[in-house]
Amino acid sequence: MNDHITISAQPRVLNQHRNSHLVPAVIYGQKKENVHIAFNPKDLEKLFYNTAFHTNIIYIKVDGKEVSTLLKDWQLHPLNKSVMHLDFLRVNQKTEVDVKIPIRVEGQEICPGVAIDNGVVDHAYTAIDVRCKADAIPEALFLDISTLNLNDSIHFSDLKLPKGVSHVMEIDEDHDPMILAIHPPIKEEEIIPEEGEDELNDIDGEVEQPGESTPEASDDE
Repeated sequence: MNDHITISAQPRVLNQHRNSHLVPAVIYGQKKENVHIAFNPKDLEKLFYNTAFHTNIIYIKVDGKEVSTLLKDWQLHPLNKSVMHLDFLRVNQKTEVDVKIPIRVEGQEICPGVAIDNGVVDHAYTAIDVRCKADAIPEALFLDISTLNLNDSIHFSDLKLPKGVSHVMEIDEDHDPMILAIHPPIKEEEIIPEEGEDELNDIDGEVEQPGESTPEASDDE
């Protein structure tokens, strides 16, 4: 974790900004009173969609003070996906925290199972929960798949974690979930015609040729 992320907020009274353009949030933890704040949405959007905003310590400036926090939860609008609310946990640099870290796959372009055998990378996890000090949160966990063949897989126990970082989930011989696997390419199934379809195709309908007309019955003289 290298980035020093700072954002300004203003204090708010509960429900004060519910109908305004500001984005409400709360700072909690460390056995202190909750602090209710609000962000300018333009300031927030510049940071929110950056991965570092979700894994780094966020320094929030409010009322002339700077509070060190971690983003723990958020709510998005169901239609336009704009940020509606955020929860921040108070931390200091040595606070031990649980945080979800994204997995970044490397070496896929030279992976034999993909490049040669046209296999498909099946991701069971794209992020995992780890435990570490707040000042040592990795921005991402890198997974090298450059040597994997068809039907090879990588499990939690295969993942090399940085020093001071551990799994939140207990991993042992009996519980070692798969992170990803290289599966054979999916073959298109033969389309089996439904019963009666062939019979319909064999029926030749009488088609009137251009210029021809159906003879009309003449009256007997």
